[in-house]
Amino acid sequence: MTITQSTSRKRLVMLGTAGLMGGVASVIDVYRTHGLMDRWQIVFIKTHDDGGIAVKLFVAAFGFMRFAAMLFARQVACAHIHCSTGLSFWRKSFYILAAFTFGVPVILHLHGGNFDKFYESTLGVMGRRFARFLFVRSACVIVLATPWKRWIKTVCSNANIVVIHNPVIDMPSSVIPNTKKNAVILALGRLTKTKGTYDLLSAVSRIVSEVPDVQLMLGGDGEHDAVKRRARELGIEDRVHVLGWVTGTEKNVYLASAMVFAQPSYFEGLPVSILEAMSAGIPVITTPVGGIPDAVRNDQEGILVEPGDIAALSAALLRILTDESLRQRLGQSSRRTVNERFHANRVVPQVEALYAKLGLTPSTENLKQKTLNEGTKSCAESRAG
Repeated sequence: MTITQSTSRKRLVMLGTAGLMGGVASVIDVYRTHGLMDRWQIVFIKTHDDGGIAVKLFVAAFGFMRFAAMLFARQVACAHIHCSTGLSFWRKSFYILAAFTFGVPVILHLHGGNFDKFYESTLGVMGRRFARFLFVRSACVIVLATPWKRWIKTVCSNANIVVIHNPVIDMPSSVIPNTKKNAVILALGRLTKTKGTYDLLSAVSRIVSEVPDVQLMLGGDGEHDAVKRRARELGIEDRVHVLGWVTGTEKNVYLASAMVFAQPSYFEGLPVSILEAMSAGIPVITTPVGGIPDAVRNDQEGILVEPGDIAALSAALLRILTDESLRQRLGQSSRRTVNERFHANRVVPQVEALYAKLGLTPSTENLKQKTLNEGTKSCAESRAG
């Protein structure tokens, strides 16, 4: 499907969360940091925010009214809509239907690691029919990993399903120390059963006698009190540190201290936290669910264990914590894989190629500036040569 931007007033609109906890907000932040919004003059509309019910309702209502106003004014060339499971799916469906009503093409960007389960177990017959309608009518559906492309092709006939991985940017050099002597295990994400948090606690309790200095750092929102209670029950409360949600410099400090990153989830999309750990050269222990095998190969970038297999998780932790040469090999491979396949320099051009394929065009002024910058860089390199 080709999109025509007939006048300069028509803009590409992106809808999703921003500045919040979670992977979708992280992806959008990388897009912005890497210049995608500026180059394509994207209008970003926030559809969700943290806070109480009143805040959420205000943000949702304001976002929808702003989008509707642009639709009525015929100012939208295309809507790039980030969507996850649960309430996110139903919230975004209003925006998608509004776009369809005005004949505006939609790029539906699916996030969340359990969309198949949500579709099959939660939506019901009519809900699944509605979801298929949204999938089929969209100009393109973006998924995070190859398994999700295979799955969505089994439920809808849209031929334009593309895999675009979550992007990451370089970690600061201070995050990548040459040696990590402390036995620190780091996990970043929601503290819940489905993220494998309680399995991780059990695994740590099993290796304390062999790794006496082991420490588990848990960064994220979720079930803080229950996690602390379980740590006390296991007798490891002095080794478990519930950090809350960490970002920016604070997150970099914890990454720099980590000897291994562990996220033994039961389902996932493609977690940005895993990619960030890999970018920092930290070996990863995780599970072969969702899009994770696209990034982590067993015994190459990390170690894969089956969800819920605490014995295997314990053995993997013990193996990495006690083998420095293994840590270095896995960490170097992790960093190389991210740079080659998941760095924003690789991923953002894929988004731009999709926009171009659909007939969208970037800002003329930004294109001129980009050409000028590239020409200046080329001249400088020629003089240096």
